[in-house]
Amino acid sequence: MNHEYDNEDSERAVPDFLNIINVAATKANIFRHKSSKKRKPNCKWFDSDLGVKRKILVSKGELLSKFPYDPIVRGSYYKCYREYNKLRKYKMRTFKQSILNSLDNLRDSDPKQYWKLINSLKESTDDSKGKSVEPEVWFNHFSDLNKSPSISETRIKEINSKIENMEKIKLFVN
Repeated sequence: MNHEYDNEDSERAVPDFLNIINVAATKANIFRHKSSKKRKPNCKWFDSDLGVKRKILVSKGELLSKFPYDPIVRGSYYKCYREYNKLRKYKMRTFKQSILNSLDNLRDSDPKQYWKLINSLKESTDDSKGKSVEPEVWFNHFSDLNKSPSISETRIKEINSKIENMEKIKLFVN
């Protein structure tokens, strides 16, 4: 089976061979399909320092789940957890403080920027992101909750009739 090939033949054969390999691999489901997860956008105060700390915390959490009774792993995880929470709270506090400082500075110096900042803060609240429920829907829902269901009314009538029958039987027995 010794064949001599020209350079042109091998150049044409390579893409055909790669195509055959790709088709076989897709039929065998060898390739992993990328899942398209929607990433939750980070908060404005979440920076790279906090991201690195969080990755370390997650890796130590995985290690803790493998060795839950090891005191060294447990102590390391909880130490990292405390450091992460301290850093997170510090970053959030400094971010809020910087916004308050900029509001104080802009109030007198640049009212246009001041109101622009206030409007951007109003728009970024969590309540405005979710779709709010209309008042009519709320009213209908709670009015339906107050009504007694028809099933229970029929059940009450059945119980009352059985009680009356038992009372009649009791009167005849005595």
